[in-house]
Amino acid sequence: MKENSKRRIQAEETRDRIYKSAIYLMKTKGYENFTVSEVCRNAGVSVGSFYSYFVTKYDILVEIFKKADDYFKDVVEEHLMKGNGLDDIVLYFRYYGMYINMTGTDLQRQLFSPKSKMYAAQARYMVELLRKVVARGQEIGDITNDMTTDEIMDLLLITARGVSFDWCVKDGEYDVISRIEDYTRKLTSILKP
Repeated sequence: MKENSKRRIQAEETRDRIYKSAIYLMKTKGYENFTVSEVCRNAGVSVGSFYSYFVTKYDILVEIFKKADDYFKDVVEEHLMKGNGLDDIVLYFRYYGMYINMTGTDLQRQLFSPKSKMYAAQARYMVELLRKVVARGQEIGDITNDMTTDEIMDLLLITARGVSFDWCVKDGEYDVISRIEDYTRKLTSILKP
């Protein structure tokens, strides 16, 4: 049993080194400008190890979305649904901006690719958490019921993604956290009952 546990831990560490190496290269060279071989060399693993955990380089991008969901589950959720529903929405998107900022412009550019279907996935944890935040705000009377929960979510997510996209186009020339928070706060004024 100990041997299986040790191997599992070693496998997780290897996968994490590969992921971190890919993120580092993505940030320093750009997604299109590094190879799987470079990722492996930088991580100190064989190319075969890469393919044990990821099918293609694109799978690193999918992993970024999974890490975002983990971030919202492990870090963000505990700070939400304690007060006013509109304030919770602003706080949610402050954390959203923090995650965008942490991942950087080049990585975000890749996520905005038409090939990426992750933004459209409704079953993602971070989307479900926003749904809970909005629905709770509507239930306690802080957020209008003139729009459905899904309509409100679309309005908020499309705005935040638009700011993120603009930040990428402008090579990160402004504080994306403040901009997303500011735009979200402005949107909340139309969400009041």
